[in-house]
This record gives sequence, structure tokens and C-alpha cells, in this order.
Amino acid sequence: MRCAPQPSDRTETGPLPGEPFETGRVFERRVDRYGRIPVRAHRYSAPLTLAGSLATDRRRHSSANAVPAR
Repeated sequence: MRCAPQPSDRTETGPLPGEPFETGRVFERRVDRYGRIPVRAHRYSAPLTLAGSLATDRRRHSSANAVPAR
């Protein structure tokens, strides 16, 4: 069941900030020697050149996007 927005909801929210912000959770994971990154009960592949390094796992809406950590 979906509820329609109420007029009072609109007055309580403010404008979005001018700078970008993260909308999900960010984790740092170590890439194993096989080039895999463990995320929950799954393993995702990464370039073998990243083996042993940290990768950033950004989760948005139950998805995982692994990118090299800076």
C-alpha cells in the first residue's frame, strides 16, 4: 500500500546540499590472490593486478561496485 505525500511532508524537508554526497554504504575490502573480493556471501572478480590491495565496495540498493581504493 502506497501513501500519497502529505502537504506537511513538503514543509519539513529542505533543499538538497549543493555538493555531491554518498547515498549508500562504503567498505574497503582486500582483493585476494585470485583477484576476488568477498562481499557478504559472494565473491566478485577484480583485475588480478589488484591482488593484495584494497578495493572500495560501494553498495547502493543491494548492488556492489568494486573500484580500486585511493
